[in-house]
Parts: sequence; structure tokens; C-alpha cells
Amino acid sequence: MDLGHLAGDCYSRAWGINSRGQVVGNSLLCEHSKSLQEITPFHHAFLWEDGNLVDLNSLIPPSSPVELVGTGPLSYVLAPNINDRGEIVGIGVPPGYGQHLDLKS
Repeated sequence: MDLGHLAGDCYSRAWGINSRGQVVGNSLLCEHSKSLQEITPFHHAFLWEDGNLVDLNSLIPPSSPVELVGTGPLSYVLAPNINDRGEIVGIGVPPGYGQHLDLKS
């Protein structure tokens, strides 16, 4: 199912779903590879619920020292990405660093 992508991005990847139908994933910039064989820098971590896609960074206070850049894959986040209570596990970095994140190193 196509969940769409966040404004300014070209595609997304879903990494987790719970029993309530909530989905978490990453919405990526247009210039990143679409190959599922490659792990590319993440742009926005998202939550999809009831047909709506929300940038998870919009839920973090602007003064926060962390920017969420991803919610998976499970090989990098060693827990379910979203549990049945709606709690989300993800990857956070200092603001601005996420555009250059390379998880292959």
C-alpha cells in the first residue's frame, strides 16, 4: 500500500506496524537511492495513522537537541519500531546532522 511521503520528499519506506494499524517509517529526499539493498541517509521519521502522514519531528519541541531521522530498519534499531501502545523507537541525531548520516560505516 502506498502511504505517500512528506512534503518535499519523493518516496518513503515503512519499517514497522502495530496491531492498531499505525505505521512508522522514513520519508526520503528525492536524490537518495530507492534500492532496498542500500541503507541511505534518512530525512524524516514519520507516523502514518488513519490515512494521515505526520513528520515525527513536528512533535518535538523546537529547542530540542535531537532531530529524528529514522525509525528503522530493525537491524539498526533492536526493538519493534512501534508497539501496540504507540510508543516509537527511532534514530535521533543533533539537528542538521541527519542529512549526512551514513549507517553503513
